[in-house]
Amino acid sequence: MKLFDQIMNDKLQKINWQFERLCVELGVPTYVKSRANSALEKYLSELEDDASIASHLIPFMVYTAVIDSSNPYGLDDPHRDKSSPCCTLGEILRKSGLNFIKFSKLVRQYWDTMDLSETVRKHISAVEKRYCIISPLFKTFEREWGTVFREEENQESIPFEKSEGTQEKKRLCWTLFLHAKDELMCDSEELIQTYLLLLCCLEFVLRATPAFLLQPPFDTLKLETTATALTSPTRGGSSSMLHKLADIFHTSIDELMSMHKVTQDYFQSLQAETGKLDVDMLSADYHTRQRQQGGLDELQFLQHEPYLMPQNNTLSQQTTTVNGTTTAVTPVRAAMNTVQQLKNLISDKTDHLEQLREHLKNCASKPEQAIVDRVSQLKLKFLSRYLETAGSCQGHVAEQRYTQATNLYYRVMNRLLDMEQERLAQSDFSGLLGNDVFHRSLLACSAEIVLMTYNVSWSLTASALSNVDSRFTFPWVLDAFGLYAFDFYKVLESYLKAEPNLTREIIKHLTLIENRILDSIAWKADSPVFELLSRCGSASSSSMSHCSDLISSETNGTSQAAEIYMSPSRGPASKGTVPGNIVFVSPRKGGVTAVYSKDSPEPSAPDTTHRSHSLNMFLNKVCRLGYHRLKTLSDMLLILKETQQKIWTCFEFCITFHPELLRDRHLDQMMMCSVYGICKVSDSEIKFKDIVKAYSSLPHANSQVYKEALLDDGTTDSIIAFYNRVYMQNMKNYILLFAKPVQPNLSPLPKPVSSAITASPVYSIPGRKNFYVSPLKKSPFKYPHSPCSMTPRSRQLYSFGEGLGSAEKLKSINESVSAFKSRSNLPYISNTKRTSSKRLNFENMDDQSQNQSEGIQDEVGSQMVVKKIRVTPPAPITEPGQPRRNSSTTE
Repeated sequence: MKLFDQIMNDKLQKINWQFERLCVELGVPTYVKSRANSALEKYLSELEDDASIASHLIPFMVYTAVIDSSNPYGLDDPHRDKSSPCCTLGEILRKSGLNFIKFSKLVRQYWDTMDLSETVRKHISAVEKRYCIISPLFKTFEREWGTVFREEENQESIPFEKSEGTQEKKRLCWTLFLHAKDELMCDSEELIQTYLLLLCCLEFVLRATPAFLLQPPFDTLKLETTATALTSPTRGGSSSMLHKLADIFHTSIDELMSMHKVTQDYFQSLQAETGKLDVDMLSADYHTRQRQQGGLDELQFLQHEPYLMPQNNTLSQQTTTVNGTTTAVTPVRAAMNTVQQLKNLISDKTDHLEQLREHLKNCASKPEQAIVDRVSQLKLKFLSRYLETAGSCQGHVAEQRYTQATNLYYRVMNRLLDMEQERLAQSDFSGLLGNDVFHRSLLACSAEIVLMTYNVSWSLTASALSNVDSRFTFPWVLDAFGLYAFDFYKVLESYLKAEPNLTREIIKHLTLIENRILDSIAWKADSPVFELLSRCGSASSSSMSHCSDLISSETNGTSQAAEIYMSPSRGPASKGTVPGNIVFVSPRKGGVTAVYSKDSPEPSAPDTTHRSHSLNMFLNKVCRLGYHRLKTLSDMLLILKETQQKIWTCFEFCITFHPELLRDRHLDQMMMCSVYGICKVSDSEIKFKDIVKAYSSLPHANSQVYKEALLDDGTTDSIIAFYNRVYMQNMKNYILLFAKPVQPNLSPLPKPVSSAITASPVYSIPGRKNFYVSPLKKSPFKYPHSPCSMTPRSRQLYSFGEGLGSAEKLKSINESVSAFKSRSNLPYISNTKRTSSKRLNFENMDDQSQNQSEGIQDEVGSQMVVKKIRVTPPAPITEPGQPRRNSSTTE
């Protein structure tokens, strides 16, 4: 024991020595040092015998103390001290020899367990976002610099009066870029826009560089533009340079020209009387701003500072093969490719509204003018909200984004009407096209796709392109267009069916949005879901159907949004409704269920005991999502199948008969409480901490779900407190029924369905975040059209549809193959008749051949087996004088 204590004391002394040395080297004031030391001691007391890992957290403790001390009332306090912190994060990392990426991963590892202030969380998130843009851009900048500028072997041999050399130009370009980003981009999080700014900085420096320092064809272009400027000053411009940069770096010339217009006046304002930029002045201004922010010194990328530079493969997302050569796809190139895929759908050369006019002419209500006016009105609202979010300097970007969203909106609407015209055999869609909420939902979905495509940066946590932390992350678009999440969700599935050319990333993104709507966003206090449910709740509980009954009785859990809006079984709007309101009609009775709008959520229709079709579909999807998550969680906790169905019955009962429990809460909170409650009365109790631990490993898990559950008094507490004080108060009597000899009838399990939004073959692995598996796209094995089309080679292939069999089955197969080989030297005898107990059913050969030709795919657990028989061919006929061919010879 004494030896153990001595070892611990030695470790603590080493930690204290490292802490003291770092504080001295940084010149940390006493009050900051004391704050960091207190946090470190508190953490050491909780680690017990694992104190050795605390040495890795010393820089983090100092950093949190510095940020909290310099911002005691938060980063958003308008009266906070604007003075610089005592040291920056960059200085802390450089002195401690810690790379920023490793530091960031360390912070995320303890993000949920440490008591971090909101100030620290916001600051480190802002630094991470900025790094995830600047770092890949510097990698691209350094790699492509030699494409434009000549790398002189001996820069010192160049006379100063002729040029400062390309290294000085490189420093000027990077410094100008960092300076302009802070002034013009308003801390934009768009990787694409920031890359365009970097190209504009490159072009500005390029124009001021002698031709002999430029690579072809820029040297020739430089000479041509110089000669043009001398002979005709009004024509001397940079259009040719910009076109060449756009061509070489595969960017949009229109977007590059738009950014160029924004930057030129600013660049000119920075020039001194001599017409040159003072790089030292720009550096000094940047350092002043950087110290006030307390972040990283990005100018040190030029010196390849170890704490800034990522590993060689850290920022590589994927690889591509061109002419047999495999190369890494950088984040910048991946983002550009994603944007180009979107542009291929909405080419500026296509008048998407013109294509839609054919449908508009067939409408009795002539809705074209209303559609155009609505687009114009929503543009003003969108631009206003965009500028509030991104800054007033982003006006040209907001215009571009809305134009792209409008083009996509017209395109998808046209394709949707084509699809519905074929399905319903009608051409007058006045009812649908006169629905204001439908149009806003469709346009909002288009805007979400555009924003998602552009607002991406490299994610350190996901190691891929991501827009999760963007300020435009959903549900931003709902506020911009004045929509409820319940309305927006209804158009998602129809949108995907109408536009099958969307990328897999977009489909995945919209799927995640739908899941967020179903599990939490649609359950906000002001959601129309509760108004619709309250209409149903006025009836007695013998008239309330279980969600599982609805799943089996309605359209098998899937429906197009267009069917909800314009199903033939729906009746007209009730008297007194105003344009823009949604009228929900029961598909069984044809009566109005509820009428509401965003501005006036109070229903104006009479009560009915039947749920609307849209509400039924919503509850179906909620239950299906809940069951899928419950099944995954239960399997991780090794819960018995019988108990799992009891939990599902309780979970479904909570959603169906106590939907008020979901108000301003999360579906997963009800799931975890159902697991704990049923397991407790089923003599298979599971601790809540084990449930939370398993839940936290799910791909979609969020720590706030089990840390901040809403209580009835308006405060938030842990999931355990919610279970004791809220959940059990409503569900206790029902849960206790499962402890009695005669238990409630168990709810049937939802059957899997296929829909446009859930048909992706990619699936996640429980317990592995950001880990996805997808099937082989093209199998080398193909089904034969019929047994007679088999060749001697293909007859050797067996197809087993049962999955892996037992050892006895494999042994039997091996014995059969061995017996066949032992007879392989015998000649074929044409009059020999072989029998087999396992034959293909040739009576249904036509059906079987047809199914095989259509490419039937085996499902997991399928019992279908493709069997074979040995067909004895006649003896081969040989020419006189030729040797008889051995029957065992194959093609």
